[in-house]
Amino acid sequence: MDNLIFDRERPVPLNFEDLNRIESWTQYLYEYLRSLGYVISVHTTTWEIKSIPWRAEIDRVRQNIITLHETFILLPDWREISFTNSLDFEQVNVLEWDLQLIYNWLSRMVSAFWYSGELYSGEV
Repeated sequence: MDNLIFDRERPVPLNFEDLNRIESWTQYLYEYLRSLGYVISVHTTTWEIKSIPWRAEIDRVRQNIITLHETFILLPDWREISFTNSLDFEQVNVLEWDLQLIYNWLSRMVSAFWYSGELYSGEV
């Protein structure tokens, strides 16, 4: 899976590859949360070069990320997602930052499972 990009410093055109990266990470985190027992529902799609990112679709992408966040846990360094008529590079940075943040915290939580299991609880 492609690395998330959340440090754009200047306007760059948004393309279908950017949207697919966001959608892929959203789907990955959705499946990860479901595998851990979280009840969640998101809708992702695959963008094509000819796809037009209408506002309803961009809002769906935004809402999916908010749903991941609210289902998992409210994170301290979360960046607020704005629902506006456009999607500029700063807003895309926020979307990808938030996905990375969820992944980081989720990974930390899962890595702590081993340390809090039977091996360290004195049950063995």
